[in-house]
Amino acid sequence: MTAGAGSSTATFVVTVASPAATGLSSIVNTASIADDGANGADPTPANNSSTDTDTLNAAPDLTITKTDGVSKFRPNRRSLTP
Repeated sequence: MTAGAGSSTATFVVTVASPAATGLSSIVNTASIADDGANGADPTPANNSSTDTDTLNAAPDLTITKTDGVSKFRPNRRSLTP
């Protein structure tokens, strides 16, 4: 970054393993930058760090199927369902 420049942007892409680890409810990322003082003191050192928190939507996608194993049924006969 050129001395005296106002701002700059860097983009990072993160891929979260699927399924996410048990108990993981959010991903927190903190980025910081330091001024070497070569062009004088940083007039706003409080803005040299930022944190982003993203909440995971880890709702399970469950399906249950039940069958008694019988494909035909005769009237007046007993059927036992396990």
